[in-house]
Amino acid sequence: MIIGRRPGALLVRTGIALFVVGLLVVLVTVVPFLFGARERPLWLGLACLSTPVGLVLALVGLARGTRDVRRRGALAAAGTRRRQDPAAARRCTVVGGGQR
Repeated sequence: MIIGRRPGALLVRTGIALFVVGLLVVLVTVVPFLFGARERPLWLGLACLSTPVGLVLALVGLARGTRDVRRRGALAAAGTRRRQDPAAARRCTVVGGGQR
């Protein structure tokens, strides 16, 4: 199985994994405080930051994937229009490349 065939798929998977790990670390950090613990190691507190980092990675991956789907849809729609109206290709002009 190839991971990340679509743009952003690897980011989404990595982000979800990091988010889940971050949630587990948050539970490991918070639960002892409920039972009277006073201090936890600094590295455990810093590991809790993996939750928002994972969320951001997953959202960026979703945005990249959505942008790619929209781009492919626009290209497919443009290709369909050209096939339906062959005269449209002759009428196309280059934007900004005309005479002044």
